[in-house]
Amino acid sequence: FLEDRWPAGVKEFRRLVDEYAQFHWAHMRKEEEQVLPLAELHLTEADWQAIGAAFAGNQDPIADLREKDFQVLFSRIASLAPAPVGLGEPWKKTA
Repeated sequence: FLEDRWPAGVKEFRRLVDEYAQFHWAHMRKEEEQVLPLAELHLTEADWQAIGAAFAGNQDPIADLREKDFQVLFSRIASLAPAPVGLGEPWKKTA
């Protein structure tokens, strides 16, 4: 969308990003203000242990980064991102 309509698509792309960000913040606010307080009231210690065990199996590549790892992650992102954003091959239009 952004690439195909550059530079005219920038305004619409930004609107869509802002719209998504607002949706995401509203979702997180609902979790923090409604869901988590209810969970704290009603879940038992055994429930929390089961939840912890389930999340321990997640393979999120940035969930357990240490400060020194951010330079490695940044380098990887920069090398993969297409030019002019990063050092990778320039974007190729598909249409």
